[in-house]
Amino acid sequence: LSIQRKLRGGATHRDVALAMSALAGLDGDAGNWAASEREHREALVVWERAMGAKHVETATARARLAKAVHARGRPGEAYCLYREAEAALVAAGVKETAPSLKGLRDQMAAALKDSLARAGR
Repeated sequence: LSIQRKLRGGATHRDVALAMSALAGLDGDAGNWAASEREHREALVVWERAMGAKHVETATARARLAKAVHARGRPGEAYCLYREAEAALVAAGVKETAPSLKGLRDQMAAALKDSLARAGR
């Protein structure tokens, strides 16, 4: 990651965001959701600077952050992040039938379900 930052001119390049997202994903895969969340948040900032808030890759990064947040027991916050990611994907022209959008909506529904269950509904 530090090499990518040096090669690409700091924390505003797509390659830096990719490296950060990969590290966050590895932590999530290992069950270290606190580190994964922290790293996904940092990566999201870089994605937004490098590609813009409404870019497909930025939306994907936001959905990955939502997954980490959900895994840490905050489904309401995760649901909001998933909704923001969904809106960006739709605005970017991702087709309604795209598997990525369907998967995101499935995750969003699970977060909503868990959030309502926590609220006793």
